[in-house]
Amino acid sequence: MLLRTLEQAGEAAHLDEELKLILDAARSASSKGPVVPDPAKVKGWFFEPFDLFVIDERLQRKQEGLICADSVEGIWSYLIRKAMPDTFAHWLDPEILHQYPGEPEMRQALRALRVAGFAELARLDRETQGEPKARQRFIARLGGERSHLDLLDMLAIQDRLPSIERLLGRLPSGVIASETSERLLVEQVVSFVVEQPGESPWVAAAIRSRIASPVTLARVAIAVAGSSDTVDIRRTPASCFIDVALACVERSVIRYEQIRRDPKEIAGLVQEIKRYHDMVRALTTALEFDYDATWRQTLAGLRKQMSDLVTLDVEGIVPSVRRALRVDDKERPSQVDEIEAIRATSVLVAVRKCKDSLAVNEMVTRVTTTTEQSIEVLGQRLLDQLRKAVGSLRTDSIAASDTLLKLSELMFGEEHSAILRRAREKAMNARGSLPNAG
Repeated sequence: MLLRTLEQAGEAAHLDEELKLILDAARSASSKGPVVPDPAKVKGWFFEPFDLFVIDERLQRKQEGLICADSVEGIWSYLIRKAMPDTFAHWLDPEILHQYPGEPEMRQALRALRVAGFAELARLDRETQGEPKARQRFIARLGGERSHLDLLDMLAIQDRLPSIERLLGRLPSGVIASETSERLLVEQVVSFVVEQPGESPWVAAAIRSRIASPVTLARVAIAVAGSSDTVDIRRTPASCFIDVALACVERSVIRYEQIRRDPKEIAGLVQEIKRYHDMVRALTTALEFDYDATWRQTLAGLRKQMSDLVTLDVEGIVPSVRRALRVDDKERPSQVDEIEAIRATSVLVAVRKCKDSLAVNEMVTRVTTTTEQSIEVLGQRLLDQLRKAVGSLRTDSIAASDTLLKLSELMFGEEHSAILRRAREKAMNARGSLPNAG
């Protein structure tokens, strides 16, 4: 109506500047159509109470209290397609959603829908327990055994949410290890666990999102046990805090494996190596894992997995450096060669700083020596070539020398790179007056 009124006024007479702005805004808004809630938001709001417990990574073994995001997708799909398709139908229709006065009203209606949805899932779970074939179909439609276990977690968490939320309301929003915020969290959580020991797995999973380091979980367990001895901790209900802490380490290993699939990603790899190292170092400093076979084997397995992954990224470093720095009539480095060399070198440098948390000492020593030699030898050859190269050979040599400076700074530091930079400028100026010929 506003748009029509302004357009009619515009036809009859000239609009002033303010009315023109309003007319333009009205036209822009009308061109986009009505603002309709996205059905995808409905799913997010439906599972919102479980956000604290949801993780993106699928752990090798199910950790009580941690719910995989893939399971959420499977459970939602089962609800809307198999369990309660009629009930959920209007929640998937944007036009019907548009009839709600606003988001608060939608969320209030969703709370009732959530209660009904999980009640139906609980009923189906109970009814299929004594029927193997029906049970198998039910679990398969949810997305598999892991999704079923995550559903059982959701059913358990749903009843515990009020008490967990009250606890979280007393905790700092962000907790830094060894700071006052950590002490406050440990005091509150220990008191809660002592009073309600059966809630420990859910509390450990919930506070995980508040902490900067899983060592805080270990310190809760130590405080409950009154000892840093893993034998003593294992006897307490707080032992699950150690399980969740180790799950945090496993998530880091999984993230590294996922990040390395992108051949152009470098910063993410380095950051994840450091994150992994900080977690392992903090946990092994706080606890002696040698006296608990299960935790010791879990940590050893994670160390091996991470070590195997970084080894894959580092062992081919010398051929990568050669491809990136070798410029002659037959071979010219590509951008891919440059990225591969910088990526492998960046990982090597990061692993060198974090090797105490890995099982890679022999490999790192060997590869570091050969890599340093390759950069020095090929770098000197490249500088010599810059003094006399012309045409495209000179252009490609300059580009390769940029890579050389980056690799040098990574391996030897800024001071060495600065010296090399001056040597490169001197080499380039030696032939600076020659014409560029093909």
